[in-house]
Amino acid sequence: MKKDIIKISGAIFLFLLFYFPLNIPAQEQLASLVTLDLKEVDLKDALKIISQASNLNVVLDKDVKAKVNIALKDVPWDVALDNILKTNELTYRIQENIIRVMTLATVQKEEDTIPLTTEIITPNFAKAEELQASLSKMLSSRGSMQVNIPTNSLIINDTPEVLAKVEDLAKKLDIRTPQVMIEALIVSVKLTDTDKFGIDWTATHKKHSERKIDTTDLKPSGVLDLYYGKTILTNWNITAQLALFAEDKNVKILANPRIMTMDNLAAQIEITEQVPYTYTSQSTEGTSTVTSTQFKDVGIKLYVTPHITKDKFISMSVKSEQSFVASFVGTTNEPSIDSRKAETNLMLKDGETFVIGGLRKKDSTITIDKIPLFGDIPFLGKFFRKEVKEITDTDLLIFITPHVLEESLVLTLKEEEKLEKSQDELFGIKKERNKAILKTLAQLRQEEELTRKTELKQQREEETKQQELEAAAQEERQKQERLEKAIDTRLEQEIASLYKEAVNYYNHNQFPEAEHAFEHILILDPDETEAREYLEIKIPQKKKN
Repeated sequence: MKKDIIKISGAIFLFLLFYFPLNIPAQEQLASLVTLDLKEVDLKDALKIISQASNLNVVLDKDVKAKVNIALKDVPWDVALDNILKTNELTYRIQENIIRVMTLATVQKEEDTIPLTTEIITPNFAKAEELQASLSKMLSSRGSMQVNIPTNSLIINDTPEVLAKVEDLAKKLDIRTPQVMIEALIVSVKLTDTDKFGIDWTATHKKHSERKIDTTDLKPSGVLDLYYGKTILTNWNITAQLALFAEDKNVKILANPRIMTMDNLAAQIEITEQVPYTYTSQSTEGTSTVTSTQFKDVGIKLYVTPHITKDKFISMSVKSEQSFVASFVGTTNEPSIDSRKAETNLMLKDGETFVIGGLRKKDSTITIDKIPLFGDIPFLGKFFRKEVKEITDTDLLIFITPHVLEESLVLTLKEEEKLEKSQDELFGIKKERNKAILKTLAQLRQEEELTRKTELKQQREEETKQQELEAAAQEERQKQERLEKAIDTRLEQEIASLYKEAVNYYNHNQFPEAEHAFEHILILDPDETEAREYLEIKIPQKKKN
């Protein structure tokens, strides 16, 4: 009888130990540390320690039996549980406040019995085939995924648990790609003698003093070395600059293209022309020649790949190429093409302008000056005309200004509401959750606006404080100047009075008094030449006489 009572009491104790739920916060549960030093201990007894440390109930499947040999010191209870179970080829699941320990075979068997469900995911922005690579890795061994390209949809068949995870990841990956507008200004500058070593931009822009790019060749005066150089311009307005360039006879505006591209995708601008030439080749039989007209492209090619960073800076990979006809070769006048290339990577703020210079070439022109009629006389006309060959240096400047399209970075609240509504219909999310999300988004926007206004207010206060400090410093400088002026005035008056007194002593032959007065004057003003003349010349001469 006693033995039966003891058995019942022990069973009740184990039941309370394993099953009684404790209301302990999850963070505190995960933070609990355990120290274990177990040798050939039953798994059930080892898990009692985990139950006490985690304040969670523990349930063992009937086929779970094992011995534990482990030594751990001050580790989180979940880490200890993982190691205990993995060494015995076991696993566990947590449902609410219960840890269920089972064999791997049991897990597989249960998963095999769970009915599969089919869901269709239709991304709003991403391509379905691009999402497939990431989402397919989450499928179970029984799951499958197909892409329907015409509808841009993913057809997924798997357990409800897996589908929920796949849908959640799909939402996170299906985001709108930011867009960038690339504005370019391409001008050809005819260099005068004063421009042989560069063009002075100090009148039209401010150099960026903090973020210099590689191989920047800026001189201290703000001159851009046109043999090869590139720099960043701030406070640069392309529209205003177009008007200025239009008034300059040495500047020719070649193009002002604008192109829009998506983040991390290359934008390509080509301003070229085809130069024809005659090409002669042998026929297939080799008995005759075939003449055809072929073309070579010359002009300007620009490739820009932007990437928008989290702080809205724009990282850009820029490649530029200028090609032109250098000469015509042979009887077919095939054009010989020269080219100038520049390539760089840089970081810009939204609206900053990057300029590439140094794509220089020489143009040769021949001008004939002649006396009318006489210059056209055969043989004798050469004495009445003159040929002038002029070689002109021209430089190609490419100004590139990226603009982040803000509307492409953030969905408007209306778009988000529409998107959430469609996702509710697609994924079966409750409307209450949708409203809560929209409310949270609105609150976040209000907080961001409040933060922006606070920062703006602080900035204005700092500017006002700085202005007050500058005004106080200016007032202090003015006081100092007035004091110095007053001292100078007082000193001049003192010297004038002493000078008058010293001359009076000199005129009355009171030489000691006169010498003393003139010496005092020199102490106050060592540069007083007349006082020095009296001491060194006039007084000694008068004493002799």
